[in-house]
Amino acid sequence: MNVPNGFGHRTLSLFILFCLVGVGYSANAQVSNSMDPVEVSDIDVSGDPVYFSFIESRVVSNSEAEAGLWDIRFEGTIITVSGEVQLLERAFDYIARAPKEGYEEDDETDGPAVSTASGTGWFDYNPNTHIVTPIPDRTIVVHTLNDTYAKLEILSYYLGGDEQGGAPRYYSFRYVYQSDGTRDLR
Repeated sequence: MNVPNGFGHRTLSLFILFCLVGVGYSANAQVSNSMDPVEVSDIDVSGDPVYFSFIESRVVSNSEAEAGLWDIRFEGTIITVSGEVQLLERAFDYIARAPKEGYEEDDETDGPAVSTASGTGWFDYNPNTHIVTPIPDRTIVVHTLNDTYAKLEILSYYLGGDEQGGAPRYYSFRYVYQSDGTRDLR
């Protein structure tokens, strides 16, 4: 075998070895598509309804909401969406993919797709203490009008997460938004 000037067989062998290791590494490397949840704290819904955009990761103005630039709406304990929604009885962290089907739309006649009744929606209401508590292992999955997906977990309904002394109607939640249209929510 002819080796170019300045290269010995040992140098060429090491070069080939490094190339093979590099190719093997890149072929076996797994690209992490994991998305870290975004946590939102203390959204005040004690007045008018509040509209939130997943793609913007923020509360949107009333004019933006009127233009349809929102994904989820909070009003008291009522949650509505601009697209379709599904309430899953599974822990947020264990939902890797949005379901293909089973979504519902909010309906003016039948009401919100996410139940507003204690124990059947996202929360329990204790009539003795008047405390609203998110139900563990309940995850809201949203299929947006843009054909994207998000999963959301309500963490608290009280300012600062304090059920005993915090003011009510302050949502804290975490979510993962998949902007590429796949159902992957990891």
